[in-house]
Amino acid sequence: MASDGIVRLSKIEVRPEYLDAYLKYAAEVGEISLRREPGVLTMYAVREKENPCRITILET
Repeated sequence: MASDGIVRLSKIEVRPEYLDAYLKYAAEVGEISLRREPGVLTMYAVREKENPCRITILET
């Protein structure tokens, strides 16, 4: 990664009734970002085991 690269860490909590819709939308938006946004090199999303509604996204 270049020395001027940006790392973005997002922590999100989604209401359970919206979780499935959010996961689908987030996957679509993530794929678009990786293909079209200059400078987006990687994007990872993980859910907590104890509370799957808490999601952490790492973008470089």
